[in-house]
Amino acid sequence: MVKYRLPDGQQVQKLLGPAWMERGRPPDGHYTRKTAEAELRRLLTDAERGTLAGASRASGRTFGDACAEWLRYVEHEKQRAPSTLRDYRNTVNAYLKPRLGADTPLEAITTESVDALREEMLDEGHLSRRTIQKALVLLYGIFKRAKRRKWIATNPAEDAERVTVQRSGDFNVLSPVEVDATARAAGSDQEAAITTVAAFAGLRMGEMRALRWGDVDFARQTMFVRWNYTAGERRRAKSGKVRSVPLIDQAARALDRLSRREHFTGPDDLVFCSETGAFLRAEQSGPPSTRRSSTPGSATAAGATMRLSSTTCAIPSERWPYRRGRFTTFRAIWATPISRRQCSTSTTSPR
Repeated sequence: MVKYRLPDGQQVQKLLGPAWMERGRPPDGHYTRKTAEAELRRLLTDAERGTLAGASRASGRTFGDACAEWLRYVEHEKQRAPSTLRDYRNTVNAYLKPRLGADTPLEAITTESVDALREEMLDEGHLSRRTIQKALVLLYGIFKRAKRRKWIATNPAEDAERVTVQRSGDFNVLSPVEVDATARAAGSDQEAAITTVAAFAGLRMGEMRALRWGDVDFARQTMFVRWNYTAGERRRAKSGKVRSVPLIDQAARALDRLSRREHFTGPDDLVFCSETGAFLRAEQSGPPSTRRSSTPGSATAAGATMRLSSTTCAIPSERWPYRRGRFTTFRAIWATPISRRQCSTSTTSPR
């Protein structure tokens, strides 16, 4: 007698066959203790995979249901940021639902269906491999959630062919001279400070918009990153943890000049704010090189790509954590007293 439970909760109990207690090879349909245990293991494995007869019963759920449940899950249970959720929804609505069909029964989508989707997206030509890779990763998560809810027995994307993306790892880094030229091209002290602090402190733009004067400690040459403001909502900084950022001399001077303005300089006031002291909109907080096609004084920075989420002068020091021979993050390993002195004279790309 064998008893097992299917992935959908159904309990099955049946007789394997008559026992063979004599010597010699048992006839077909009879089981010794050893062959009965082997058959039991096979049945249990097939039941877990959902390939056992009777293990796959229609759930009545569609691919659209699975997408809606996964989006609900990542929003309310995983608590992803609004910008992340918006990106997820756009990917689902633009690339997955139109191709697989929102009304398609979940059981009808197989590994072959996922492979066909991958080939279709690659053949279209206008989609980057990174976009296709992201869509397939999300698809895997959608089916994983559906399997967790017992809507399907197996994840059809689990064994599907992957899309690989080769990254060059190359990027441009502005020198302090180029950062200064970009800051000089700004239309106001605040725009200049945004450019300088972003380049020398490595803050994300959402973190820049949420920075308050109480987070800036001039005496200890440190800034504390507590919040992030994106998509009209203030949330805890990435990973939900407060981190400290060294306040390098160039950034400190820019903030010092900005702190001498007439209004909005209290501890709870925003460092970078609108004329009414409110949060800046995204289009108001970019560096002038990204918002002006031609500005006097910006020739030095022409052609250089400012990556505001990294640093300008990334010089390793034993005083900050890093793995020898490679960087773990630009945000935590530069701007020590040694690197500040070096950045004040000459800079190069990260070594």
